[in-house]
Amino acid sequence: MVNLQGYEVKPDPAPLPPAEQEKKSPPPPARPTAPPDRELVIPLSDPFPVQPLIFTPAPLGAGSGEGAGLVERKVEPDSTPARTPVVTGAKPDPRHAGLLQPPYPTSMIRAGLGGLVVVRVLVGSDGRVKAVEQVSATEEAFFRATRDQALSKWRFKPATSDGKAIESWREMTVRFVLPD
Repeated sequence: MVNLQGYEVKPDPAPLPPAEQEKKSPPPPARPTAPPDRELVIPLSDPFPVQPLIFTPAPLGAGSGEGAGLVERKVEPDSTPARTPVVTGAKPDPRHAGLLQPPYPTSMIRAGLGGLVVVRVLVGSDGRVKAVEQVSATEEAFFRATRDQALSKWRFKPATSDGKAIESWREMTVRFVLPD
């Protein structure tokens, strides 16, 4: 054993005696392999040779002598900044204001109950209600009456984007107060 600056180098192990070598089992016979379907052919020359690139250095003394030859280019911003569209929300059509209040459900009149319903309505570009979603309602009967009235009778001035009518959602609150 030799010690070289803190590393140990061990000598090669002694060969096994012939008796121990014979005890090892022979390797398993090689399995026959199926011949490949196609033979792999590697071309000896490149069918598309690459043309060498020729670089010509800039003549010495050209330029101011500062930097490494990089060119800075200022990018001018668009002279017209991106304009945000003018958007207005849907508003109840005053010509149909009398049709906003739904009929009072008779079951709620008999029960002596008043209530409050908050709905989200999808107002189409034509001003008609296309969908109604319940946000809250004190009684289901109040919501049903509001939904039915909104889908059949409510009319709006549609929302606009740059003067063009668009679909939009709007939240509406309906109060049901018992008549005296």
